[in-house]
Amino acid sequence: MRKFKNHNVPALVHPHPSELPDERKWKHSYRRPLTFLFMYRKRSFCDLPFFETVQEILSYYTCPSTCPAICCKIADIKMDENDLETLRQTPEYKDKADWIESCNEDEEHHYKICPPCPFLGSDRCSVYDSRPALCRMFPFNICNKPDVLLLFPCDMAAGIFKDYLEYSERILKQPVPATTIDAFKESHSSISTNLNAGLPIPMLLIKIHCLLPFKEYLGSGLSFQGNPKIPV
Repeated sequence: MRKFKNHNVPALVHPHPSELPDERKWKHSYRRPLTFLFMYRKRSFCDLPFFETVQEILSYYTCPSTCPAICCKIADIKMDENDLETLRQTPEYKDKADWIESCNEDEEHHYKICPPCPFLGSDRCSVYDSRPALCRMFPFNICNKPDVLLLFPCDMAAGIFKDYLEYSERILKQPVPATTIDAFKESHSSISTNLNAGLPIPMLLIKIHCLLPFKEYLGSGLSFQGNPKIPV
């Protein structure tokens, strides 16, 4: 059996309001991602050190056919120059270009798409293979804490979380606290209710340094690969 390093810290925590990026709590999925580029001195989201690891983790999961495309409807989608250039190559871009706005954060010029995303049709992305980097990371989300990502509690994330629970218990020998599991279950089951009521969506904080060993676990064949259609 492959050995995995035990980091001796719980990778998932349900954040206290004082730990959150700002006073608006979890209102939006993408909180100042351009700040992240500034911290890492990168100009492209794809160049962030954890991007490829997240992509490999997500390669083991798919959105269920019943996915309501919440990720495309609730928050601004920030883009860098590479994202915009990729979109420009799609036939859909010409009719949607006016929806893309310029923005500036930390003295960096970037772009954003305001929700709902104009490239969304019948709850499916019409430019899926050319979608921006932050879309490719979902349900992982950037916040302005340099050592963590947020996990949005959608159905795909339920499968990821289920596998992480298994990994934490079987490999790290460090089960995730029951309070964290209950918090995720509650957040997952109440997404529609909270959105309809205009309430924030609680998300889980994931330590970035824990993503690489989790990715290795998924690729080792030891995982049962949680079904994203089944809630934790």
